[in-house]
Amino acid sequence: MKEIEFIHYVCPFCKGSFEREVYGYYCENCDRRFPVKEGIPILTDSVNCWDFQSIKSKQLLTISEERGWSKAIQEVYGYSDYGFWISDVSRGCGVLLTSINKESRVLDAGCGWGALSLFAAPIADEVHAIDSTFDAVKFLAIRTRQEGIENICPAVGDLLKLPFPEDYFDIVLLNGVLEWIPFFEESTSSPYHIQLSGLREVKRVLKHGGEIYLGIENRYALKYFLGARDEHTGLPFVTILPRRLASAVSRLSGKGPYRNYTYSLSGLKKLFAKSVLKFAKVYLPLKSYREINYIVDLNDLKAQAFGIDFLIRHMNSEGIKNRLYYLFFLFVKVSQLYRLGFFKRFGFSFIMIFKKSMN
Repeated sequence: MKEIEFIHYVCPFCKGSFEREVYGYYCENCDRRFPVKEGIPILTDSVNCWDFQSIKSKQLLTISEERGWSKAIQEVYGYSDYGFWISDVSRGCGVLLTSINKESRVLDAGCGWGALSLFAAPIADEVHAIDSTFDAVKFLAIRTRQEGIENICPAVGDLLKLPFPEDYFDIVLLNGVLEWIPFFEESTSSPYHIQLSGLREVKRVLKHGGEIYLGIENRYALKYFLGARDEHTGLPFVTILPRRLASAVSRLSGKGPYRNYTYSLSGLKKLFAKSVLKFAKVYLPLKSYREINYIVDLNDLKAQAFGIDFLIRHMNSEGIKNRLYYLFFLFVKVSQLYRLGFFKRFGFSFIMIFKKSMN
């Protein structure tokens, strides 16, 4: 793993310079100390918002150290979808939609178990992987060490208070992260405004002309209208309901206020424009941004026709729900509704590229 010099980091609170100490980092400007735990810089005081800190994740770390990360996944998670989700680096292939190259300095903000960091590492110069969950970051550190990857720098950090100087990164990856930003701040502020703060912090560390890669569910995906449960709360219909009503439903279900805000395509463009970040491109990942088989350019009608054919083939299987999807997508193909922006309105998820202006 690449040795991290303290000059890579600044105090996440006051943005002052660090002094390197035996057990961590010290900010003289605001008199705060940040420890290094098991080789991982802890550059936040925020609690994690992911359910990674479990007995299984502890087992994963222990077995990874003893018998290797791959064996650990097999023993702890078997051949489950979750085990695949942790191990499969190809999930990060959407990174190729950016202008990443051998000179790029990349931030994987909310890296989770590190799939996108690991995909980006052979292409980029440096990859800084931060997450609010220690176990996930520790697993990534173990895996990079065992695979001999030297240009990934893992740390525990907070997306609302990034421990990096201004204009530092060429590319920032936000994959399945935007909707979790509201959980980094315990306040009465709306999720929208907390997300806006997070994007402005990302903009601060992004170089002029730099890019943001965003992977996120579509708030108005077709499946939600058909009763599919929201991936974040496990509740049906909450994404498509008005925000206050969604929050009321979530409270009645014992899950607290609804804070996992996702957006439509136009909603995402407006949110990023509010952060003074320019929209560049939009794609439809199939099956989704979490499990990419194909990527469809939503400004290319031939690509969208291919996307419809893929969905028809994929849904032509047993089960009432799949048959309904199959018939609907067959109708979309025959009627050529995709030419009228069907995917932009009702696609399951998006990959989008935004840019920070050169000015």
